[in-house]
Amino acid sequence: MPTRCYLLLLALPIALLGCGDDGPRTFVIKPIGNTMKYETVVLQAKAGERLRIILDNSETTAPSMYHNLVVLNTSDLAVEDTVMLSARQHGGLESGYQPDHPAVLAASPLANPGEAVEVNFIAPPPGRYTYFCTYPAHGNFMRGTLLVE
Repeated sequence: MPTRCYLLLLALPIALLGCGDDGPRTFVIKPIGNTMKYETVVLQAKAGERLRIILDNSETTAPSMYHNLVVLNTSDLAVEDTVMLSARQHGGLESGYQPDHPAVLAASPLANPGEAVEVNFIAPPPGRYTYFCTYPAHGNFMRGTLLVE
């Protein structure tokens, strides 16, 4: 009987090591006031890491400043243009300017002025990936890079 207790006591710390999940790495991205620019333009992550990006539009007061955040599996400008077109054609404001395109890794809902939204996904393989807002005319200014190691 004492042998079983010792084995149990030895196994417990090993089992607890597997319970150390800290959850996803979380980033908070905010627009700069009522402008069409993100405060954070570079995010760094590790391949396979769980990511959570909060788009915090809570400080925006202009009624026309809707924003979202779309992460692509590329940084190719031609693909970005196609994704922007898809966002407009795929329901526009009613769909939150959500693009229907295979290059989209992740897309947040549209954040109204004064609210925050989030998107969760797994970091892709090492590389440079673009994120931007697909609300019309915002994508040229509201953009950043996800750097994955």
